[in-house]
Amino acid sequence: MADAIPMFFKQRVMTPGPVDVPPQVLLEMAQPIIHHRTKQFQAIYAEMSQKLAAVFRTKAPVLSIAGSGTTAFEATQISLATPGSKVVSIAGGKFGERWQDIYDNYAKAQNLTNIKVNVPWGQGVSAGQVEQVLKENPGVSVVVVVHSETSTASACDLKAIAAVVSKTDALLVVDGITAVGALPVEMDAWGVDCIVDRFAEGDDASAGAGLRGGGRARGQTAQ
Repeated sequence: MADAIPMFFKQRVMTPGPVDVPPQVLLEMAQPIIHHRTKQFQAIYAEMSQKLAAVFRTKAPVLSIAGSGTTAFEATQISLATPGSKVVSIAGGKFGERWQDIYDNYAKAQNLTNIKVNVPWGQGVSAGQVEQVLKENPGVSVVVVVHSETSTASACDLKAIAAVVSKTDALLVVDGITAVGALPVEMDAWGVDCIVDRFAEGDDASAGAGLRGGGRARGQTAQ
């Protein structure tokens, strides 16, 4: 057959995500399904959370969510925003704009004031810019920033930004998709309150789960 796939052909996924999954991971995924209410599943979930905490460089638990990165991030950015407060959403690309749009969609119901900070695509917001916005807008409950903007291949200085935000009462919520596993991320050491990731990007795993790690954010009442 002229159109048959050659025996030694290997398909490559040349995108930031999803990514090629190692054969050993695919073999594990071929194992029989485990019921999610069994002790066996609970043990696997607990072990995974512990190992993910090492990746996030945090002592706080890492929550796994069955869904996309957007699912995990929307749940995070909305549940941590205090109703009636101000939120700062920073964008320098497609995904930063997505988080801005989500806050816009919830603004009326949650009585949120969405303060948008936009930088040219291809550039990362500076700590100085974030500091200035926080000085001009007291009462901010959440600052949302993208560490590694997939759409432009740009990154911000997350360590410096975290140092600025930690001086206020605002929580720093970070889009770590394509950053975790690919760039240095020191969640506890830098003072990042919450970081969201998903499989199939820098984690070199199959898609299907969003991940959320949070330290100081755990004390915030979910809405």
